[in-house]
Amino acid sequence: MVGNRIRELRKALGLTQREFAESIFSSHRSVQNWETGERNISSRNLKYICVMYNVNEEWLLEGEGEMFENGMPGPGESPDTSYRTRVEDIVNLPSRFIDKGANAFVVHDNAMEPGIVEGDVAIWRSVDPADLRSGDIVVLKPARGHFTVRRFLVHSGRKLYVADNKDYEPAECEKAELKLCGKLLEIFGRKNLS
Repeated sequence: MVGNRIRELRKALGLTQREFAESIFSSHRSVQNWETGERNISSRNLKYICVMYNVNEEWLLEGEGEMFENGMPGPGESPDTSYRTRVEDIVNLPSRFIDKGANAFVVHDNAMEPGIVEGDVAIWRSVDPADLRSGDIVVLKPARGHFTVRRFLVHSGRKLYVADNKDYEPAECEKAELKLCGKLLEIFGRKNLS
């Protein structure tokens, strides 16, 4: 039963029902209902759980395969989300995003606060670095960890990735251990996804 696997996942993550509910922008009562089988989880919430925690969808639905796509994250680590997630797997969007070869990921940091916050869904597409303009918001992938978002700036001839949150240091593009993945198209706030 899907509800049993949701409970198993939640416990493997070390989360209470309330913490799990908050992390997927749902209610505590909904998680209770899914786990007890009183209600079925929506396909959107199911996809969101799979993306947020890198869960094998086949395992969650059918109980087949491993729980996590790339192994369970260790304490304090985020799941490896180096794969691309199709936008339509997370949110329903106008075709203008799908037509551009858009991808999506769930933001896991606060580097771009207050405009972009943890839990927002970032919609992006691949871009040629030569097409970037100073001020564009870009999607980056560190060697280890999850996607992140920064502002691309050219300042005194230097190309930088800069966070809006001043707690984060700027990084020179050529020296940064961040791979440019694409350009941000849209952000869907976590409040809009609830």
